[in-house]
Amino acid sequence: MKSLKAFLFIAQPSIYFLLSSIIYIIIPNSILHVSPDFSFPFIFFWTIFKPELLPLFTLLSVGIVSDSIQGLPLGFHSILFLCSSMILLPQRSFLYHQSFLLVWAVFGLSLIFYKGLELLILRSFMEFPFSLSNLALSVLFTVFLYPLCAKLSYLNLKKVINLS
Repeated sequence: MKSLKAFLFIAQPSIYFLLSSIIYIIIPNSILHVSPDFSFPFIFFWTIFKPELLPLFTLLSVGIVSDSIQGLPLGFHSILFLCSSMILLPQRSFLYHQSFLLVWAVFGLSLIFYKGLELLILRSFMEFPFSLSNLALSVLFTVFLYPLCAKLSYLNLKKVINLS
């Protein structure tokens, strides 16, 4: 039982990440373009604070599942998730011991890059309507979602560290 509990705590980032991809089924199509991005806060947090619990294989797998759920070309989210993680990994040593406000600010800047890359990839694969106001609202909602995702992830990170 203890090993199952340890596995579930260690698998928490992957479980959150998968659930954040499934949320898009619930969101009505009419507000999908302004909804927050539920995946990126978890990618950002776990890549900075405990990347070994969110390996690249998990990003690849969850990206493919997310594409299947949302009806997007397979590999779209995988490319997006992997690129984001690879860009964030070198920043880990700088961000790891910084204040929450600085990490949150870097999250916002990283999110703008992430959403730009997402838009670039989407427009290259399919006709995708672009609206700067929708993009700005999505970024704003996601920036305000980050503290909740970070707090939830941090509480579980403490449990994972205590199990180690």
